[in-house]
Amino acid sequence: MKYESRPVEFAELDLSEEDEGIRIPLRDAAIARPEGETERSSGTEAETAEAYTGMFRLVSRERSFTEEAQRCANLEGPAAPFVPFMSYWPTYEQMAESQSRWYFYWRSEVRKEHYPDTDLSYIFIYIYELIHGIGWDKPEKGYELLTEVWMAYRARHPQLDGYLKEWVSDFVLVHRLDVPLTEIFSVSEQNVSGELADIELLRLLEEQPLQVPPQLLFSLSDYDTRRSSFCTAGGIVELEAYLPKIVALVDSYLLKTSQLRIIDMFRPEQEQTVERYLFRSAVYDDSYYGRTIRISTLPITQHAPLRKYMTELIRFTENKLRKLKGFKGRLRGIALEPEIGHLIERYLEREFSPQAAPVRPKITIDTAKLVALRQDTEYVRSMLTIEDEEASGDVPETELDQEEERDLPDWREEARTALDGTVLDGTVHRESPLTDSISKPSRADETSASLIWDTDGLDEEWALFAEKLGPAHMEALSALVSSFPESELTRVADSYGTMPALLVDEINDAAMETVGDLVIDEARIAEDYQHLFEHLKR
Repeated sequence: MKYESRPVEFAELDLSEEDEGIRIPLRDAAIARPEGETERSSGTEAETAEAYTGMFRLVSRERSFTEEAQRCANLEGPAAPFVPFMSYWPTYEQMAESQSRWYFYWRSEVRKEHYPDTDLSYIFIYIYELIHGIGWDKPEKGYELLTEVWMAYRARHPQLDGYLKEWVSDFVLVHRLDVPLTEIFSVSEQNVSGELADIELLRLLEEQPLQVPPQLLFSLSDYDTRRSSFCTAGGIVELEAYLPKIVALVDSYLLKTSQLRIIDMFRPEQEQTVERYLFRSAVYDDSYYGRTIRISTLPITQHAPLRKYMTELIRFTENKLRKLKGFKGRLRGIALEPEIGHLIERYLEREFSPQAAPVRPKITIDTAKLVALRQDTEYVRSMLTIEDEEASGDVPETELDQEEERDLPDWREEARTALDGTVLDGTVHRESPLTDSISKPSRADETSASLIWDTDGLDEEWALFAEKLGPAHMEALSALVSSFPESELTRVADSYGTMPALLVDEINDAAMETVGDLVIDEARIAEDYQHLFEHLKR
């Protein structure tokens, strides 16, 4: 993708380079005479205009606005009452004095990151200032201020979305900021210009298919999801949640089987160059960045083969979601390769399969019985002490206590644990200092502490995948590459108080978010990835 700003060819009529004369807004430029001159009674209009060419210059509304903005750039406004203000193209000239006082007070508050209620026209004037470099010294700061005021007021003024999605994108383009356009698109559901969608779709489909927003994927489809009875009934939530993952899954499958990604299989042959008008509908002085910007990119959103393939993916996914959600009716005439269809079905069935959470027994302790048990224990202890004294004579008290502790029967140990703490949901919460116990690390803690995965030399997404894994997941992966994967996986799940299926699903979810593919298939490491987990070691 290439883009370049084109210098403005004309934006201002300057009829005299020697004397600026009187600056007159374009709408007021029809009549202007030097002081003391009387109106001429003869001569043509052309002669009259020629006579005054050295006495004034025409100034556009946009240039007048930017000159005034520069003069007022550092103006701090004292507290002032709010005064309503509404204008389609608001400028300083259109504000009354009371409105100006409120505006500069309000702008001072916004610069302090306070956002009092105000009319939309005031917000637009502030945005026009930011577009022209007022209030910031670096473009990155300008982008930050634009997005901050947008986020602060978009709920109160939803109209901002339609304008700022385009204007902020233009700002990023003209200043060549390293900002993904997806960050801008994801703010609202409103459509964006085709060339912007082309730029971002190309980048994401080549680098991170999983990160393509649902709205951009829908823009590639000839099927209008907004008219679908399933989507209007609430199914759009599931479709938006699963569609990016399915596109990433299919992309990964195609890459493994044919060494081609979706964008490689359906790539337009020729780039197209478009002239994008900058800051449409804004009060914008095009002497700053030019009237247009030239963008060269692939016309992805208009490429018929890609649109047809994406349409079938979306319709097939919706059909499967309809079935899993118990929604009546199916979309007809879907043409998709059986292998791809089977892949999507297996993934969605796995996602929707009911997962039984591990049930931990809730243990309640009868305090009265524990007290009685303790009394019985003390009685037995005294009886044992008497018998020992009779058998061996006098024994030091400390040694006797040690012998008694060693000879305690199992049921006394259980009672002692119960007296030490209350057990709720399988966890002992200590409540009484009657006795002390020594807790030992479980086998799972001991083994997982020394289990590591050497990701040196692997791609970045695999390193990110490894970071998402916990000790139980690492143990599960180690079990799956062992000689007895099923029994070992069950052992790991038991040691962590969970189920094998839950561990597998959690690992696959992490893989989908980072690698864009499932690494475990039918309780086995996928064949293509088995060599990667050979780096697991203790």
